[in-house]
Amino acid sequence: MVINSSGELVKTEIAGPPTYEDWEKSYKVFFTACIMLEQVTPAVLQRYMDKIKRYVLRYSNKSWALIYQADTRMRQEHWERVRRRGAEEQRKALALGAYHGYDTNRPWEWTIAASLEDASWWREELEDHCLLFLAKCAKLENLVEGEAPTVEAHDSGAIGNNLIDSPR
Repeated sequence: MVINSSGELVKTEIAGPPTYEDWEKSYKVFFTACIMLEQVTPAVLQRYMDKIKRYVLRYSNKSWALIYQADTRMRQEHWERVRRRGAEEQRKALALGAYHGYDTNRPWEWTIAASLEDASWWREELEDHCLLFLAKCAKLENLVEGEAPTVEAHDSGAIGNNLIDSPR
């Protein structure tokens, strides 16, 4: 929500970061907030940031729109599904007198860690799309569905730009 010239709050969509480096700057704000609120340990937050960076290094900045879309879907949609699964698994474990790593006081610690290990989700939502795009089997505009648009990047020699030959 932003305040318009009349002083009213108006819902506005803001495009996502144009590069990994810009994403990392905003992620570090989230990182700090999670630590300050004692919700997620630095180690888990760092693992998530490292995962996104590895995808940029693997698939290049040419695939950034796909990587950012997957990151956005993970944070806005999948984390909540994983959190609910963890709460349910914990409830069942406690009913059986067993232990489960999910902590109701810090649900996001387990949630983010579990989401990092969800290989089938990452493959379906990101890896397959990047491979189709880089192999020139699909156009970027057909793979990016528009719910997480990014600002168009200017080539600044950013991370991953020259690691993989870009589609021509």
